[in-house]
Amino acid sequence: MDELSILEQQIEQLKAQLHQLETKRNQLLSLKPILTPEEKINIFSDYFKGNTQCYAIRWQNKEGRSGYAIACNNEWQQGVCLKPKIKCLECTNQSFKPLDHQAIYDHLIG
Repeated sequence: MDELSILEQQIEQLKAQLHQLETKRNQLLSLKPILTPEEKINIFSDYFKGNTQCYAIRWQNKEGRSGYAIACNNEWQQGVCLKPKIKCLECTNQSFKPLDHQAIYDHLIG
């Protein structure tokens, strides 16, 4: 056998091997599990650990300034929330929302 024939034979073997690997990859990709929202939240919670007593939410005003504030059950409640005169951290009516599955779900869906 000459060198050209050997190389052509190797090319054919590699093509067959590539075809087998592509078939196997496609089979494995089709087995990808579909996760429920609850499973996704659990995975997210496992990756990102922190204080679960409260969490921050992003705000943006009309002028484009933005920042973060602790999520509060009383935010903008008339007669309870004294914004913007008093900052949240100085408020005596604080009722911070705990970081729960619903808060994570709301975060993940945008």
